[in-house]
Amino acid sequence: MTYASAIVSGALLIMHPQLYEDGMRGMSTLEDWSSMYDPVMNRALSLWPTAFTNISLIANRSTPLHCDPQSCASWYDVIVNVGEYTDCVMAIPTLGIELVYSVLCSK
Repeated sequence: MTYASAIVSGALLIMHPQLYEDGMRGMSTLEDWSSMYDPVMNRALSLWPTAFTNISLIANRSTPLHCDPQSCASWYDVIVNVGEYTDCVMAIPTLGIELVYSVLCSK
């Protein structure tokens, strides 16, 4: 997970340097706050591998359509497929996209 998160953060740094810096500044602010008020959160943040403030993990499931009402159009949501699978389809109906993964991908 750390490797994939680092790759995605690096991509964000290239695609949108300001958003990357804002994310890192937000993490730094949270770390400073939690060092004084929430040691459990502070330990977790010291291990957080990405400039993104949220990671959702979906394993072998169909999910309802996702809507993020707190997001802005200029922000990035990144979808990463990690692991080995066959006969997988990632459908994004609002964009009219279906990505078919029909061959086993291995590391």
